Amino acid sequence: MAQPTEQPAAAMPFFRFSLRYIMSPGEIHGPRTTYIQSFNLIESGTGTLHTDDGPLPLFPGVHAYVPSGKPHRWEASRDNPFIYRIVYFEWNYRERPGVVYPSDFLADRGSPVNASFIEPAVHEPLVEYTVLDDADAAEWNRLFAPILSNYDVYDAGRFPGSLRIQGQFLLFLDFVINTAMQPKTFADRRVKAFMQAAQAGEPELTHDNIEHRAERHGLSRSHFHDLFKRQTGTTPNAYWSEQRIKRTFRELIETTETITRIAERHRFESVHYYAKLFRKVVGLTPGEFRRRNRV
Repeated sequence: MAQPTEQPAAAMPFFRFSLRYIMSPGEIHGPRTTYIQSFNLIESGTGTLHTDDGPLPLFPGVHAYVPSGKPHRWEASRDNPFIYRIVYFEWNYRERPGVVYPSDFLADRGSPVNASFIEPAVHEPLVEYTVLDDADAAEWNRLFAPILSNYDVYDAGRFPGSLRIQGQFLLFLDFVINTAMQPKTFADRRVKAFMQAAQAGEPELTHDNIEHRAERHGLSRSHFHDLFKRQTGTTPNAYWSEQRIKRTFRELIETTETITRIAERHRFESVHYYAKLFRKVVGLTPGEFRRRNRV
């Protein structure tokens, strides 16, 4: 007789607390390790999120999921510090005897991390970094408003008075998971092919021939532009530019090569154009990004 297959425990998501935080110029949070998960949306300004996966630029519309137990550090730029909105939650509620909320959730600034308090992952991997389009960011903020608690932490002892905010949180969570945090699939092969070419940095892909690629598939430039934006939330040119800039991050951080040499290797028209595009995409100049993220 076949033995029944053990099924994973069903998640019962539980809202803990949320806040809207205004960073000061150059302010740093961390390094920290959180015991629970968080969703984070950059409202304005710029900065960097540092994780073991490398530095991630922060600018309006960036959405970051930080799983429990993942070391990370938030750093605001000095000239345009960011404001972000944060929602902390658990996939399954648990008690942690001796924990002082909310500070102990964060295990910040060198405080000891109690590994037994870190919630195990119970959900399939979610996208940890993405950029929301204006419509999705607006809906995120609309659903965030009813659950803004400003460090007021919820626990089982507040039942049944917490039912309203827990219900509002589930609506928020449903939207985030189904809209912002799932890897996007692109049904149109032409969109997917262009994205792969941009990510790989194919030499033949240039600013002047982006739309020409679509013409080979029988699409007009305007049709390809509209198709790409509907499926990705951005334009082909903007996506190509973003990928070009991202490919220079590692060299800026890990080498001492001049910014001019890096711009030349990645086939930018000039170092001035590279710096201008870098600032448009990241919110910092290449030099500022290098100084703030130097290993």
